[in-house]
Amino acid sequence: MTYREDLWRVAVENHGIITPQQAENAGVPSVELRKLAARGALEHVARGVYRHLQVPFDQKTDLAAALARVGPEAVLHGETVLGMFDLGYVNPVAVQVVTPRRVRADLPKTVRMTFRAKINLNEVTNYDNLPATTVFRALKDCAPRLMTERLRGAADDALKKDLIDRKERLAVYELARHRDLALAGVE
Repeated sequence: MTYREDLWRVAVENHGIITPQQAENAGVPSVELRKLAARGALEHVARGVYRHLQVPFDQKTDLAAALARVGPEAVLHGETVLGMFDLGYVNPVAVQVVTPRRVRADLPKTVRMTFRAKINLNEVTNYDNLPATTVFRALKDCAPRLMTERLRGAADDALKKDLIDRKERLAVYELARHRDLALAGVE
């Protein structure tokens, strides 16, 4: 098996994106990434981030690239998670990523990074091999910005898609109710 084939397998699992660490984990020296990029098999996306050109670009390639740019502990969150499942009629202008470590990389305007010192691992999962906060956590994070009808509709749709359970749906409804009462000055 060649390095190119090994990298192709890694890229297929990661929506076409490869990092030096992923290459090393697959037994491919990271110097091979630069060589294959020079030969036109890989596209250099950012420092330490490559896209395999033989893996078709899909809807999640940009999400995987954003995670790779931010670093190994990064997870998708907020409207990006809801957008992955067409919940709440959100149209995020940037991929939202949260990370527990400081990042010095220059990120494009299409990636919005948030530093959060502690990320509750109980609220992190993988959706299609992309680390992300759970849909329930994303609904809670987006509750202040979504209209009540959209928030409730998103919770209903998430329940139908088996992304949250009934208890979590009820908690989202309660969150919307408390927010509406606070806005009305009742609480």
